[in-house]
Amino acid sequence: MLEKLDKYCDTNETFDLLPYLRRYGMDVVAETTMGISIDAQNCSNDQYYETLEIVFNLMWARIRYPWYWFAAIRWLSGYDQKLDYYCNICKKLTSQIIAAKKKEWEEFDNQPSIEELSAGGKKQLTFIDLLFSVRDKYNLTDEDIRGQVDMFMVAGSDSVSAQIGFNLFALGHRQHYQEKVYQEIRNVTGDTPRDITMDDFNELKYLFQCICETGRITPNIVVIGRKIDIEIDLSMNY
Repeated sequence: MLEKLDKYCDTNETFDLLPYLRRYGMDVVAETTMGISIDAQNCSNDQYYETLEIVFNLMWARIRYPWYWFAAIRWLSGYDQKLDYYCNICKKLTSQIIAAKKKEWEEFDNQPSIEELSAGGKKQLTFIDLLFSVRDKYNLTDEDIRGQVDMFMVAGSDSVSAQIGFNLFALGHRQHYQEKVYQEIRNVTGDTPRDITMDDFNELKYLFQCICETGRITPNIVVIGRKIDIEIDLSMNY
């Protein structure tokens, strides 16, 4: 994402950041949830990305428009049929991932617990690994696992992108806090450019506090939602 945003750094051009954040959020959630690379940022799997966008917009429409609260209207208007069609596309991919993961777990002679996998440090554990580790204990079916994964993919990618957007907005309007975050990152990573590691995250305590405070002030899950149809200029003190 940073490489794609770099072209705007030395210009005064304004642009919509949300599409970049949404694709980044989908890549992050796909990797941490299912352990796969969607590569949405490079448009490598645009069908899946666009399908999830449609599913999310349909879900939002059901919340926003009162007439969609009635099952008869949803069916007569074709809403339910459209939602089912695009949900089935998403289910097809997650079902393939679950089948592959199930085969991988069945190859273990004695299926390890999540603690044993974590202690081994052989791979980065994902949400689907956690579900398979407790599958027998809680009698989880493939359908149960797929439902959880689908929910994280649809809701999780939007939550990640929205929260990052709020964080950038807050730091962008408060330069002194932004400078503190920057200096902390430099102190942890040093002067040589490199990727951030999990150990680095444990040391970025001030950044963590900023993220938590932003989440408190501007939570991305709302009780009452509104949608604007025109651009609005927000004051610097917003």
